[in-house]
Amino acid sequence: MRKLFYPLLVVMVLVLLSSCSGEESDEQFVEPTTTLAAATPDGNDVFSEDDPDSASEIQIESMVNYCLDCHTDRERLIESAKSDEDVIVENEAFGFGREAIPMEAWEKVLVDGDRFLETIHGKRACEDCHGGVQATDKEAAHEGMVRNPSVEPEPTCGLCHPDIVKDAHNSLHITLSGFLRSIEARSTHSTYPVLLEMFNGQCASCHSTCGDCHVSQPASVGGGFINGHLFYRTPSMTQNCTACHGSRIGAEYLGEHEGLVADVHFRQGEMSCVSCHSAAQMHGEPANCSSCHLGPESEQVPPKDHRYAGVQTPSCESCHASVSTGQDGIIMHQMHGSDLSCQVCHSIAYTNCEGCHVAISATTGNPFYTLQDSYLGFLIGRNPMQSYQRPYRFVPVRHVPIARDSFAIYGDNLLPNFDNLETWTYATPHNIQKNTPQNASCNACHGNAELFLTADRVGPDELEANRHVIIETVPPAITSAEQLP
Repeated sequence: MRKLFYPLLVVMVLVLLSSCSGEESDEQFVEPTTTLAAATPDGNDVFSEDDPDSASEIQIESMVNYCLDCHTDRERLIESAKSDEDVIVENEAFGFGREAIPMEAWEKVLVDGDRFLETIHGKRACEDCHGGVQATDKEAAHEGMVRNPSVEPEPTCGLCHPDIVKDAHNSLHITLSGFLRSIEARSTHSTYPVLLEMFNGQCASCHSTCGDCHVSQPASVGGGFINGHLFYRTPSMTQNCTACHGSRIGAEYLGEHEGLVADVHFRQGEMSCVSCHSAAQMHGEPANCSSCHLGPESEQVPPKDHRYAGVQTPSCESCHASVSTGQDGIIMHQMHGSDLSCQVCHSIAYTNCEGCHVAISATTGNPFYTLQDSYLGFLIGRNPMQSYQRPYRFVPVRHVPIARDSFAIYGDNLLPNFDNLETWTYATPHNIQKNTPQNASCNACHGNAELFLTADRVGPDELEANRHVIIETVPPAITSAEQLP
């Protein structure tokens, strides 16, 4: 049996080899190639087999990712960066905003290759989000490049974060609807189109994108990677939030005004912006209640058109429940809880602005914004937007810098309905203190005309606009216990 087994085994092997060679003979022989992991110019990692010559060329060009080869090289970026004299300021704003952390031009686009490539975003080809092409020449490489891909969040961020991006069109950070609402209320059907053109060309440049919060400093303050193109789930309070909201909110909250301390929530609690302002608010909330709250209700709520629309969120009462229910033992809270917003007693001086004007730079030909004046102050006025959500009779009011001729370079009398909205507006200053000058005693407020927005504090040109906010009679001083509210 052993003598028959070996010849039989040899025959079987020859048959199998003959069969395999027969199958190969029907196929065109292709020289094996090496597939590189680097991104190809079209953003794919797979080469086309239809054009071997083209595939070979792509392979050669893709041996180096030219985007990262340059953007991770500090010296090359310094060498290729434009000098300060060659940089044209695209948007000048004097008296507004806040300076971001100073960064050189090359520093703004320096990628941390070691760390970024290890992240999930670093696994994507640069061109997938930014466009451009793989090339050694700087001008050629940047042809068609998108500096801020998340300007259109659906085809970029939305590929991986659809649930977050789906309501972005309702986010006030993207729409800036509050500004549009104010402009529209003061204009007419004939003047609004001109103002809308102005808004889209100038004001809209301040709107934020996903990248302005999670990757870079906002473009409106100069841009630049926060940390080598790394993505952060939680925005940086100083490099993102207060970079845009710094001239008022940031300076107040962080205690940057001379003689005034930081907000108690920051000073003692070390709370950041996102401690109160949720991601859902920032990303945009659905207009349909039932899309989140399943039940019999199906009310369609319009998207917010300004930051005080809808439910008061966040609210002081959310964390200080004992105050709102009168269980903290403080008699003033029980007496004034429904009449005064919390900030009336617990805010200190905040920034007020006068005379915003849009103009064109004679040097660059670009639009810029000027501010006539800004000053610190604290005034109590009547609530111009009293509602179920905000039932208070009195609130702190802040002067906003709109003027009748703010947009005069675009035409005459573009705000004919200027008086439709107040210029002393509902305010929620971010400078809360437990003890303030006005809550030191009853008569620190009662009878103190310095604290109230009376007609003599309003410019003649703005009296009509603020008629619903002006305090006609200052609460009298209290001289006996019987006079307590």
